[in-house]
Amino acid sequence: MKGKRLLLGLVLVMFLVSGAQALAREEVSLKAGPTEPNEELTLVWVETALYPKNVGRGEDLLFSAAVTSRVESVKVFFENGQEFSLVSKDKMEWSGNCKINPDSTLGVGAARFEIKGENGKTISRKLDFFVNLGKEALADTDAGAIENWPLKVVKGGSVVLVDETGKVNHRYNEVVAGEEIKGVSKKTWYEVELKDGRKGWIDASYVKEPTEDYHICAYEYYKAKDYATAVQYYQKALKIDPSYVKAHFWLAKSLWKLDKENEAFTELEKVFALDPTNEEGSILADTLASRYFTTAHYDFRIGKYEDAIQGFAKVLKLKPTSISAYMEMAESYKALGQEDKAKEVWRRILALDPENATALAALGFGGTVTVVSVAPVPAAEKMEKPKPVADNNLEDEDCVSLVKEGKTNKGTNITNALDSVMSLTRSLGTSVQEKGWSVRSDKGGYKVAFLCENDRSGTGAKANLEVFEWFVDAANQKVKPVNSNAELLMARW
Repeated sequence: MKGKRLLLGLVLVMFLVSGAQALAREEVSLKAGPTEPNEELTLVWVETALYPKNVGRGEDLLFSAAVTSRVESVKVFFENGQEFSLVSKDKMEWSGNCKINPDSTLGVGAARFEIKGENGKTISRKLDFFVNLGKEALADTDAGAIENWPLKVVKGGSVVLVDETGKVNHRYNEVVAGEEIKGVSKKTWYEVELKDGRKGWIDASYVKEPTEDYHICAYEYYKAKDYATAVQYYQKALKIDPSYVKAHFWLAKSLWKLDKENEAFTELEKVFALDPTNEEGSILADTLASRYFTTAHYDFRIGKYEDAIQGFAKVLKLKPTSISAYMEMAESYKALGQEDKAKEVWRRILALDPENATALAALGFGGTVTVVSVAPVPAAEKMEKPKPVADNNLEDEDCVSLVKEGKTNKGTNITNALDSVMSLTRSLGTSVQEKGWSVRSDKGGYKVAFLCENDRSGTGAKANLEVFEWFVDAANQKVKPVNSNAELLMARW
């Protein structure tokens, strides 16, 4: 630790020697630590730094690197292709400076240090800096297109102030933890408005964003069945953090409740793009896939084959193993005379089910063809188009969510309680495989079960199915345990 403090001291001294007289730690962009095992070059400790973290156009940016072993060279590369070399007398302490181009793009920039060892192997370190604003800065950020949102300062830090024209004035050091400011736009830094109306920029790590607050507010509206308002708040959360999986999922659920299937489908795609194994998303995907299948099947039956194909494609995006969707999609292509596309779908079926007799026969490999009627239904027998589920009915994913978000007698979230049971069982040497959730209708409501298999032998030969089951009352949405496993969980956790 003493050596590490010494290195940091050397870095700061090198900056002072380079001309940075009033050096504040918060104005230095610093990265320090040992090299990782998977890096080419091995060093006990390496520190890279640049100063100032906020640099004006046409001003000098100072660089420093310090290592515990001699290295051959240290170079700095910018995103615009510019590069230069640091200098050293002992090949352990390196420094240098360069001038920021007067025409540099405003906002966040990055500098990549490339450290080359005497053995020819290299490691890289990347540091961010911020180019101070010019007269056109506010227009450059397109702030007017972004809705303002509240921010709370979580640690005191510098705000780079600008005047009414957007020109930088000076550093503003009076923001303190707990102070509230208004977010205008965001990069790695936030453009903000202070309580006194002045505008400036602050490091995004200094403030707490209201994403979780928006999510909580949205969920309260969702529970109150005000789905339209819930949508607005989930969208606000996603404006701030587009990678917020939970907000995408609940936005999809809210849109589904508003019968906006296609918009819900789009949000579910984003959920799985960010988290391919999202369990709650899978439950909603099954429900939405079932709705799409019902509609696509209806189109297939009345001879609207192109619409049916589009519907089955959505089913398969949500449920890629649906043989039924593939079967009717293939028949739809066949009815349109698109034999090549039909055969491609049959081959996909065989990839999922190598012994599927219908697909084998369709591709000329023998077997018996299961005839699926593709003729339009006579007018007198036409099916009634499926209607949306009534709002007072609970969907499967709602039932599961009600149970998972419920509380045990001791106030523990049921999901957390189940996780604890699984962990405890595994810690005792018993193999446990979680099978997921099931929902079935029951008088006055629904029975929701969590299933898992345990095997004390550890070989899989003596697997026992364990079920934790609850009843969800459709009228008041209350949850109560209905079997001994669930009763035990509710009482003890």
